[in-house]
Amino acid sequence: STSYIHLGHIPFMHEGVKPFSKSTQKSFAKMVSQDSSTKSNKSSFYTTDEEYGESELERALALKAKEHKAEEETNDKLSALAIFKYFYSTVLLTFCIAVVHASVITEQTVGVSDNNIPWVAALIFIWFLMVWLAVMEGGQGDLVGLQHIGKEQYAESHPYTLKNTQLAHEGDNMERFIVGRQFLTFLVIFLSNMMGSAVEGAEVFGLPETMNKIFLDNGLAMILFVVTVGQL
Repeated sequence: STSYIHLGHIPFMHEGVKPFSKSTQKSFAKMVSQDSSTKSNKSSFYTTDEEYGESELERALALKAKEHKAEEETNDKLSALAIFKYFYSTVLLTFCIAVVHASVITEQTVGVSDNNIPWVAALIFIWFLMVWLAVMEGGQGDLVGLQHIGKEQYAESHPYTLKNTQLAHEGDNMERFIVGRQFLTFLVIFLSNMMGSAVEGAEVFGLPETMNKIFLDNGLAMILFVVTVGQL
């Protein structure tokens, strides 16, 4: 087989290949002599194809490490802002969940007050709907994302996923699933709002009237609860 060695960017062929002329060899030798004077180790000038590939890989890894370091520095600069965002969003979500639960327990929601549904049943039903909604939203994203991934890649590690995708990706089942999920999502949100939406004039935790209007009368607490827990 023909093998190669590299002299800078100039490849030489040997073993069964006609050699270069003497004048050409002298020119190459002169170039080697000039270049080797600027290098501490002349042998580093000669590399095999494998070694040349390794040097390319090392440069690629070094570049990747440099990019990763720059990304980490950017993340460090944004960490303070990110921590603040996570903190206030967590506090706001916790407050909204507490307000919704308080309005249900004190029987100031449409489902409990107007439809005489026990508040315990209403709370259980709300959480059941939230879990169901989260499964539908996450399931759609998974099934859509797995359409372009070979099933053999997860056939052994995720057998239940394989069974789901085999059914969902057959024919036009995916389009049917998406349309049906839209109607089911509408139904789930409608029922959850009926269970958790506050009646007019509801008050919890002794909050100021303005806050009661914003979070209860206008339904902001229920909106953030459903969107964050059920859909995000």
